[in-house]
Amino acid sequence: MEELREKLLEKVEKEYQQFIEGLKSLPNEELIERVYEITIKKELTYRLEEIDISIEEAEALYNSENILGVLYDEWLSSDLYIGEVLDNSIVDTAKKLTDEPKRGRSR
Repeated sequence: MEELREKLLEKVEKEYQQFIEGLKSLPNEELIERVYEITIKKELTYRLEEIDISIEEAEALYNSENILGVLYDEWLSSDLYIGEVLDNSIVDTAKKLTDEPKRGRSR
């Protein structure tokens, strides 16, 4: 499994580097429009290093012609929404900041 995992990660990293190289010739305006795609695809490469998947799943991903493209398209069509994660982060941060002055007063 470890060998397949390494091959998968190498393939994904190579795909990401090719994706980035393809973007380098684009005008700045188009690059700015694609920042979200760049960010998500990079995050997908990171997550693949950490996630626990079966041998069958790793093989299926490895055998995909464009792993990052497939994963990115699935992300876009999923019910999940990065805004929810960001919303939670904003709320958590606001709560912490709200609690800080209260903790300072009780000292």
